[in-house]
This record gives sequence, C-alpha cells and structure tokens, in this order.
Amino acid sequence: TSNMSLIGAEVANAKQVVMISPTASTGDLSGLDDFFLRTAAVSSDEALQLAKASVQEFGIDKIAVIYDSSNAAYSKTWIEYYSKGVEESGGVIQPLVSFDSGSDTAYLALATEVLATEPDGIAIVASAADTSMFCQQFHKLGNTALILGSGWGRSLSVLELGGDSVE
Repeated sequence: TSNMSLIGAEVANAKQVVMISPTASTGDLSGLDDFFLRTAAVSSDEALQLAKASVQEFGIDKIAVIYDSSNAAYSKTWIEYYSKGVEESGGVIQPLVSFDSGSDTAYLALATEVLATEPDGIAIVASAADTSMFCQQFHKLGNTALILGSGWGRSLSVLELGGDSVE
C-alpha cells in the first residue's frame, strides 16, 4: 500500500538504498529528493480524470464514496482530487463513508448505509478484495447505481472474487 511505501521510503533514504515501487501512487512521495522511485501514476491524476468522466461522460451527479481509511496515504489524496473533479463538473459527493480493512468490516451494513442515500454512482476506494466484497453486497441489495473503482482495486482478482457482481 501507499502507507507501507511511505515507511519503506524512510528506511531506504536513511540507508541510501534505492527503493522501487510498482504500485505506490500517493502524492506524498512526489517531488522529493530521495531514493524512492515509482512506476505507477500518481493517484491524484487518476482520480481527477475519473471524476470528470463520472459526471460528464457517465452522467452521474450524486456520487457516494466508500473508502478504506487504513491506507490514508492513498485514500486521502484520491478522495481530495476526485471530490474536486466531481464538484467542478457539477456533481456532488454524498455520502463519504469510511471503513478500516484491518478490522471486521460490516460490508452489508455499510452497503445498506450507502444505498439508503440513493446515489447515482458509487466510487469504491479500496483493495481488490474489499472492492469485490462491496460489489457483492450492492448486487445482493439490488443496486442500480454505477459502481466505479480506484486504481488501488484494479486487478484481475476483482473479477475472480467479485464474480457476476462486478461485471
């Protein structure tokens, strides 16, 4: 996760050893004179582009966001830029719901809370496993809102774990 890369980068800098990450995308590691290198795009760019597409191309105006607070280095930046892009495009974020993947996550209860607000779209900022679990719960509850995912959850395992609920 981006949180783990922040910790690893501190160690790499102290030891003056190059650290390369294929997945860390937090903006907190950008623009520094250090030993950290990444091959992934910064999450802020992705979030801003998806936000504009959400409203302008997909036509969704009211978007619920559910995010994993245990990887705040990623989630915080992603939500900041996604919210900015949605609002600049004329949409609204409502509600913003957090969970901690390090604890027992009440997927069904959180999905029910989100759907009670009747969003046009739902953005999930979480790992592939958590994204899949939420998609399954939304599917069980008869969701008709468009579900969007962040880069953090983008992997083939979403298809494997989510099955019909993510197609």
